[in-house]
Amino acid sequence: MTVRDATAADLEPLVHLGQQLHRLHVGFAPWRFRASDDEAFRAWFTDQLAADDVHVLVAEVDGRVEAYCRCQIMERDADLYGEARRWLEMDQVCVDEESRRGGLARALFEEAEHLARVHGLARLELNVWTRNDSAHTTFTVLGYTTFMERLGRDLE
Repeated sequence: MTVRDATAADLEPLVHLGQQLHRLHVGFAPWRFRASDDEAFRAWFTDQLAADDVHVLVAEVDGRVEAYCRCQIMERDADLYGEARRWLEMDQVCVDEESRRGGLARALFEEAEHLARVHGLARLELNVWTRNDSAHTTFTVLGYTTFMERLGRDLE
């Protein structure tokens, strides 16, 4: 297994994995997400690969990309409510449905931690849907803890 920064040559597997993850999100929250076509995903990943503050990490097995994670360096200035801070936001963690439970998520998270340290960051954060039990379990096993929840209510 190899974990590395994605390149333009990885666009097709990124689109495939991105669509897997997006279908899950659409199923969880159709009021928030809509289906998108492969071309839109291709354009979005192309933009992400070119962004200075974004790293798209991929995990490959036998030369095939099986997982990815989008990492973004985030910064907030101090204000009335809080201190200035910098952290690595991990977004869109996806392991191919056929390749789960093989250590790919752990490898991505270890590389993300290395990336954070290289950039002088002392914290990693991520969001997870409350209905995504397998992701919750994985992230907890990897040492992540809940520090905030977001609630909503639909009005009829």
